[in-house]
Amino acid sequence: PQTEPATDVDSQELEKFAAAIQEIEAIQMESRNEVGQTIEDEGLTPQQFRDILEAQRDPEVESEASQEELEQFESASQQLVQIQRETQADMKEAVEATGLDVNRFQAILAAVRQEPELRQQVQQIIQEQGNDNAQQQK
Repeated sequence: PQTEPATDVDSQELEKFAAAIQEIEAIQMESRNEVGQTIEDEGLTPQQFRDILEAQRDPEVESEASQEELEQFESASQQLVQIQRETQADMKEAVEATGLDVNRFQAILAAVRQEPELRQQVQQIIQEQGNDNAQQQK
């Protein structure tokens, strides 16, 4: 059974949620950059990496990768698993640093996705927090 969204979210929880979402987005962006850099550092283009990955997942797709490219792919893949673990841990830490536990964060996320009013409130909080930060930097 699907869990019912946590519609009884108070304004304090929404503020914490909004702060966590912004931190998670920053972590994910940093992680994507790190993934791209890791693939390039191994000597592959992102497209080569995707092509080899697709060929490994789908037996119908034939890989034109050389042995060296396959080794580069394998090395990059192992590093990407580590990056993914670190990213997950960083996101969990970011949520908990706001004072929410991960289950509550996920319940609020489900509610925000289902309820336009809640989503709008979160967007407004994020905008206000962004304005506050801009004021402080002046």
